[in-house]
Amino acid sequence: MRRIKDRESRAELQKASKAFWEIVRDSLVELHDHSGDEASAKIERLRQRIASRSNDPGDDIIYHSEPFDVACRLANRDLGWEPVKEVYAEIVRRHQADIGGTAPSRKVMRSHQEAS
Repeated sequence: MRRIKDRESRAELQKASKAFWEIVRDSLVELHDHSGDEASAKIERLRQRIASRSNDPGDDIIYHSEPFDVACRLANRDLGWEPVKEVYAEIVRRHQADIGGTAPSRKVMRSHQEAS
């Protein structure tokens, strides 16, 4: 029973991880005007750096960041929240089923509004 639960947990984690990086990729393409290939290459380089620094592949601190912020750092460009919040919310909605059914954009919308 424990092994099945662990396998299910790993599968859910992998699904959420995939969705996280797809949101980052879509943000780079749709908000930062990167080509799909350029966005994928930047993400792959970052993931390789993360993996090379981690003893445990599941111990990625990057997942505590909002995909919007990761995309801005990868693009080396802070867009500001207000002009892009609706487009970003739509990007997140497209991947919502894969991230547990809750849109992180609600949390990030509040935190970015409070920071403004």
